[in-house]
Amino acid sequence: MRAQTKGNAKPHTKSTKPNQIHTTKSTKPQVFIAFIPAFLGLLGLCGLLSLCVAFDPQIDFNPPDYVEEMPSKEFLPAPTQAGSLFGQGERPLFADRRAMRPNDLITINIDENSTASLSSSKNYTSTSNGATNAPILNYNGTDEDIAKDTQELNNTTNYSLQKTTDNSTFNGSGAQSRNDALKFSITARILKVLENGNYFVYGHNEVLIDGEKRLVTISGVIRPYDIQRDNTISSKYISDSKISYLSVGSIGQTNHKKAGSKAVENEFPF
Repeated sequence: MRAQTKGNAKPHTKSTKPNQIHTTKSTKPQVFIAFIPAFLGLLGLCGLLSLCVAFDPQIDFNPPDYVEEMPSKEFLPAPTQAGSLFGQGERPLFADRRAMRPNDLITINIDENSTASLSSSKNYTSTSNGATNAPILNYNGTDEDIAKDTQELNNTTNYSLQKTTDNSTFNGSGAQSRNDALKFSITARILKVLENGNYFVYGHNEVLIDGEKRLVTISGVIRPYDIQRDNTISSKYISDSKISYLSVGSIGQTNHKKAGSKAVENEFPF
């Protein structure tokens, strides 16, 4: 009976081990493969969130708060002069042709230049190591039993913790040099004449050439004294000026990253 039991046990043992080995080998790839869709799904979710939030810088061309709060200037009708040789009404013969009322037009000569240079560097080095030793109890008496117990206690707690040596080094640097020049003319409209006589102007221009669209927008506050006789003003005399130059088309797209690439770079966790 013993021989039969051993003979029956050996085949059972041989048939069990291969099944266990097969199960162990097939579990790890399955776990790894199951992790990949979850990771890709998380990365896709981050990309979608970034696409929803990502946007190009924008300018708010609405007038400043003080322009909204300041009342408009009241225009009183000019008194009639009977027999005048120079004309009467809104546009007399020798009147000032410069813009001075709401909805009047004015030409703005934009001539903006900017130069920026920036450089930065950072170096970081960190090193840490150490050891921790347990305290040792010393018995100064003559009792052998107590001395023996003390020695056993020291043998039980006599451990030391050695910390690994960590070295961390970081070096980073960056430099930027940029020159921008913007020069063109645009006609704007007076939207509001403030109580102190200043004008809030707004202008927008669109040009479409061979599928490439150019958008130019400007707004700001100007003084009537800075307007030239030919009804033009330089952009350097505009307060709270906001200027936007945008090119929309195949050429303009080459200067910007695609939304998908920008989302992946912003949200990729590694």
